Amino acid sequence: GSILSEFVEKHGLKLVFLQPSEQIIDASNIRDTNNVMSLVMQLQLAYDESEKKSERLAEVWNKKKKDIKDGRILTRHLPAWIILDEENDKLLVDKAKGKSLNTIFKLSADGLGCQKILNYLQENKIPAIARPNKRTPDPTWTINYISALLNDRRLLGEMQPKTQRGNNRRKTDGAVVRDYFPKVIDEDLFNKSSQQKKYRKT
Repeated sequence: GSILSEFVEKHGLKLVFLQPSEQIIDASNIRDTNNVMSLVMQLQLAYDESEKKSERLAEVWNKKKKDIKDGRILTRHLPAWIILDEENDKLLVDKAKGKSLNTIFKLSADGLGCQKILNYLQENKIPAIARPNKRTPDPTWTINYISALLNDRRLLGEMQPKTQRGNNRRKTDGAVVRDYFPKVIDEDLFNKSSQQKKYRKT
């Protein structure tokens, strides 16, 4: 308790607990044995509750991963080129967007960089495939988006499970699930495009 007491006193901290009843602990009462014991119990309860929550989330996510392996559709935030057939619970490729994506990869495989691909799409008035949203009600092609598409393995049908805790960045969780999404780009074309990108960087 002495280390905690010294820390509270040194930094002028005020610890406020709302449950089971409101209690304020600061430099004026941190040396009170009853207060220290209460503080330790509150911290332990908070830790235990956090652990229970983590365990519950882990159980939910493990079930989701099992459902994914069993072929169930769990991803509702779908790629822009995928349509959900709700009646049959199937994922389908938007044919027009699929055609545009294949054009992009063929141009990349032929050695064109993102700027030239962007020019081609604009000159040929090929509609952007991104879905409209509040921030971008009228999506357009951009170099960054084209570059991201050329690296997006969801176009090969892959889905990488990810998990997120609190405000932390999402992290990969488990092995890649193949054939989760319908394939849009042939693997040979995807690899040829990737190889051309490497050549352009050297």
